[in-house]
Amino acid sequence: MAAQETSADISNISELDSTYIERLYPQSNFNFSKIMEEMELEYRQIRKQLRRGFNPRMRSEAKRLKTFLSLPSDCKSGWAPSEMAAAGFYYTSVKTAIQCFCCGLVLLARSLERPPFVEHKKLWSSCKFILGEEVGNICKYDIRVQNPENNSLEVKNKHKEMESRLESFTNWPSYCKEIQPALLANAGFFYTGIKDTVQCFACSGCLGNWEEGDDPWKEHAKWFPECEFLQREKSRDEIKQYIQSYCGFFDITDLEPFLNIYKDEEIRLESFKTWPKDAHADPAILSKVGFFYTGKNDTVQCFYCSGCKCLISAFTDIVLDEHEWLQRKLSEAYNDFSFRKTFSFGDHTHFAVDLKLLYGDLAIVSKDISNQPQQQLTLPEILESFYSITVIEGEAGSGKTALLRKIAILWASGCCPILSRFKLVFYLSLNSGKPDQSLADLICNQVIGLKGTLTEDFLKNICQSLTNEVLFLLDEFDTMNGLPCAIEDLIQKNYLNKHCLVIAVRPHQVRGIRQHANTLLSILEFPLSSTLYLLRKLFSYNVRLLGDFFIQLSYEETMRSMLKTPLFVAALASYWAQNPNGNIFTGTVILKAYRLYSLLKYPQEVDRMKAMMSACGELALQGVFKSLFNFSEKDLSEIGINVEEALYFGLLSKFTAQRLQPLYKFFHLSFQEFLAGQKMSELLASDVQSDKKKGLEYLQQINTFVKINGRYQYILRYACSEPSKAVPIIISHLLNLPSCKKSLESQSDIYLQQTPDLNLKGYDLISIASSFIPEYHHSKFIETVLTIATELAYQSNMISDCAPMILEILTGKEFPLYLLKSESIHQLCLDYPESLFLPSRFEEVLTGMEKPIDMAAVESAFLNLKVPSVEPIYTQAFQLFSNVTQQLKEDLDSINNFRSYRCREIPDSIITPFLCVKSREKIPYLKFVVNHMTSLEAPDIENLKLLFSFFDNIELNLQNCKGLLENIKMAIEENLKSFKVFSLGNTELNELEENLLLSMSSLESLDIKCSELIQNSPNLSLFHLQNSPFLNMGALMNAMSSCKKLTEILLNDLNVGDEDLYTLTAVLPNFTALKILNLSRLYFENKEASLALRSLMNLEELVLPNGEGIRYTATLIVQQCFYFPNLRKLVFCQYLSAEGLLEIAKVAVAGGFQKLEYLCLSVNHTINEETWRNFFQTLSNMPDLQSMDFSRLATNTIECQATTVKSFVRCVSRLPNLRAINMIGWLFDEKDLNMFEIMKKQHPQSKDLSLTWKCILPFTPIINE
Repeated sequence: MAAQETSADISNISELDSTYIERLYPQSNFNFSKIMEEMELEYRQIRKQLRRGFNPRMRSEAKRLKTFLSLPSDCKSGWAPSEMAAAGFYYTSVKTAIQCFCCGLVLLARSLERPPFVEHKKLWSSCKFILGEEVGNICKYDIRVQNPENNSLEVKNKHKEMESRLESFTNWPSYCKEIQPALLANAGFFYTGIKDTVQCFACSGCLGNWEEGDDPWKEHAKWFPECEFLQREKSRDEIKQYIQSYCGFFDITDLEPFLNIYKDEEIRLESFKTWPKDAHADPAILSKVGFFYTGKNDTVQCFYCSGCKCLISAFTDIVLDEHEWLQRKLSEAYNDFSFRKTFSFGDHTHFAVDLKLLYGDLAIVSKDISNQPQQQLTLPEILESFYSITVIEGEAGSGKTALLRKIAILWASGCCPILSRFKLVFYLSLNSGKPDQSLADLICNQVIGLKGTLTEDFLKNICQSLTNEVLFLLDEFDTMNGLPCAIEDLIQKNYLNKHCLVIAVRPHQVRGIRQHANTLLSILEFPLSSTLYLLRKLFSYNVRLLGDFFIQLSYEETMRSMLKTPLFVAALASYWAQNPNGNIFTGTVILKAYRLYSLLKYPQEVDRMKAMMSACGELALQGVFKSLFNFSEKDLSEIGINVEEALYFGLLSKFTAQRLQPLYKFFHLSFQEFLAGQKMSELLASDVQSDKKKGLEYLQQINTFVKINGRYQYILRYACSEPSKAVPIIISHLLNLPSCKKSLESQSDIYLQQTPDLNLKGYDLISIASSFIPEYHHSKFIETVLTIATELAYQSNMISDCAPMILEILTGKEFPLYLLKSESIHQLCLDYPESLFLPSRFEEVLTGMEKPIDMAAVESAFLNLKVPSVEPIYTQAFQLFSNVTQQLKEDLDSINNFRSYRCREIPDSIITPFLCVKSREKIPYLKFVVNHMTSLEAPDIENLKLLFSFFDNIELNLQNCKGLLENIKMAIEENLKSFKVFSLGNTELNELEENLLLSMSSLESLDIKCSELIQNSPNLSLFHLQNSPFLNMGALMNAMSSCKKLTEILLNDLNVGDEDLYTLTAVLPNFTALKILNLSRLYFENKEASLALRSLMNLEELVLPNGEGIRYTATLIVQQCFYFPNLRKLVFCQYLSAEGLLEIAKVAVAGGFQKLEYLCLSVNHTINEETWRNFFQTLSNMPDLQSMDFSRLATNTIECQATTVKSFVRCVSRLPNLRAINMIGWLFDEKDLNMFEIMKKQHPQSKDLSLTWKCILPFTPIINE
């Protein structure tokens, strides 16, 4: 630390400690060290950008606190703004950077272990503010008016002259350099020599805590308007204008509301220095009970009575004593433990927050007369604004009661100058009062120690004398259940009494009080920072718990949103305290805890509340499936909900502002979902058939991938939150969805649009990938369903009932090993080891750092093309190559950077379930794919060796993996007989690796540039040959003819002639099992050779070659496709004839292509727009088609006529499963695109359907003016 503090540069501090977090999470497969190094580097750069040294503008803690209002609402910080401001920090508006106003220290991280003050001291202990030195800090509750330090006539006379006053500022603090002494002296002030306090020579008024922009004359006029010097120098109109334009402390002037100097007993005693010697009363006794001498005869004045003068006589029994007694009693009551602690859920949980020691700041905005939000306020600003009647509206559980109690506690502490203007503060909870109770009775019954001691007359007299120095904090204002008459009278006559009233009310009750209010404040959602601050303070002993919770919040958007309600925070904290070993991190737990404690809150009305919850559950369920979240009184009455009871129990909120009819809603979307899920579970588990049928009708509406992946999954999670007969029904429904064609639809409703961003982004990625690989969508659907079903089974403790169904869906499916990282699926494999033998194959894909594709060659090819010329309306159809390339590079950099954070490629969590298999029987199949890697670390190689040993058949696929085969040699040699398929791409083999490959005697499939190994592999089922100089096609075909098991042939970019193609077509009929034939970029000129392709019968994928021979026979080839019932992919590029195109539409209408998922007819430039239009008009009856590509080069664009676009749009509307359309080179104008968007909204795949149509060029097109 010493070395660090002697450093000249404060920006070189280190905030992060990777070893600490690595100790907390030793099993995490994440490189904390690397990410923290990168973060530290970024932090240092930010620190260097920000100004250094002392910042006088941020001396005020209240001003520092205000800066945090601009902090992003989703900022996840365990430090509350109030404690950061108290530790000297303000928000810089640069990412998460906060800076000390004194030493300039900049922090960007937020420690869960240490509060900001401790972190400040740890990282820069020489800060003068931290050391407690006088640096001009202004506490957030401090005020401008100060106690006079010297009130003698001698001092006043000394500073009558301007010059003398100016000379007093010789030692004016450097932190106040923004306030010019000349301005202060001119306004009548001289410097007292203490902090930044100045005093008026004429009226003795003292002011301090000066900030940049303060006007001494304005401050003088505001606080001491009767000053003779002020009135001599300024006109009455000027003084009035100063007062009216002052911000805060409305209608408050002079010393009396603040720090009356005679509040100090010693100062009161000093006032008796000229006390008449013949006066009978003892000055010591008089000063002790609150009097000071006025200087006239024997008249004294009570500092507390605010101007009421009392003549001393022999019967002086000082009424002030009662005032002091009442103030003391109120202070004692508000400092009492029972008042300070808030029990949110009644007496059934002892968990409570001590408001004196811990308080989470609320987000509060002021509203205008039209009920529109104006600005967000901090607590000091709110306390300043109290004047006449202030109404604070907030939902049940939003923190209204805690706020009012906190204000009372602050006043009672004696450490809040901003509240010292109030001589008496009365906190009253209005729901415990009776209609006929007097105000004195209400106070006596609620304030500890006052029962039976306060008379109505005394209360009336003292309130009349103190007027606006009395503050009433009226909680739980509720006109529905009636108010005590005394409270109604207090509110309605306050324009006469001029007291200060702060009234807390729910939104639906605002209308009953709004007419009397001078100020309306509204409580917003509870800030996330306050949630984290409270939990950090309450559970500081368990940093691991806080760390886990903090991490989960990072990606659980729904959980974050529900914790923005203080009552949910209280429910979670109560649950944590009572269930330290439970599952403490799910939103379900929070909602279950909230429901439980809400029931306990009303112990005498549990049955009523349960019935009301069930009724509200029906409303919630109907609302969710109708995308309805605001309800009318009619909606409630149809279900039989008693409005008053629902509001009383806090299940619904009522809104009336600016509405003709009241509106009702659940106070949080998650709570509506929770009640809906509970109700659906209740219906499904019912023995009444009509209820069960109703529950099934709701359940069956959750029937698509987009719904399961979206917001509807929360309904299912809440329905399965505990053991129930409903759980197996729900899981059975889920597991059957992938086999239902309708489940692949992706229409979005209003409810789905509220799905968390992370889920939406994940689904968008799936949609993008599915446009290239149609089957990917279905496989991700199965994975999602499997994961959710397993989670629900374990969450509800019903895994034993549901396991058979889950194991059944595993049977015969492909199983990616990364699913074992899911906690529930990992546990399933441990509990049911037989599950590992059910999938048809396991698959693991490792991907290293990808190198950016060299686009120079592609770009240069485009440069040889003719620059297209287009009409102005089509300019948006073109994108610059450089922009796209740059974006691709940035995206790849981001992906590579994310991959670099992995510590292990094959973590132990993947291996563990396989170690539990007790039998020696091997699991059937593993497909192991590696991309862009040259080596694995030793621990990964050990795990790879283990992984290979568990499987009987292994498929190994290496792409861009030079040297990797030698690196994992040990893992391969010990499992040589298990390797059945080997694929190698863009990877050179050394001699050792070639020998290793030759030793794989059990190979059945080979994809490699060399073909010498074919004859050694009679079981070959897959053969790929591309970009090869291999010349002897005849020899190759002869070698292949012995491979009777071939199901896939890929021959691309081969330099072969017609004689070689004859040989190829001659042997093709021998491959009766052939499913995939890919002959892209082969050139068939001879027509007879092309005719041989018609003999293929069992194809699933067909990629046709190029050449005029293919164009000539295009129609015949397409007709033959009618007899390929399993065809999923058809690619016919460049050489499709116009007749062939129309034949595709005819074959589809006739019932062909029923299973076709991908249709590519790109770069067919010989086909004109009219033929395409006729094709679009005819094409239909392709139920499985997911992707189609009709793209063209930029040099052969089609400017679409309206009739063509109309035919195309109608064509798409007839293809129910279509998700991706590529039409690059087709020029659409704005009207065309609008037509497509209108159709898209009604399409079954509206959420996924995409149209790609913009050309990418290295130059801008020529615009025809």
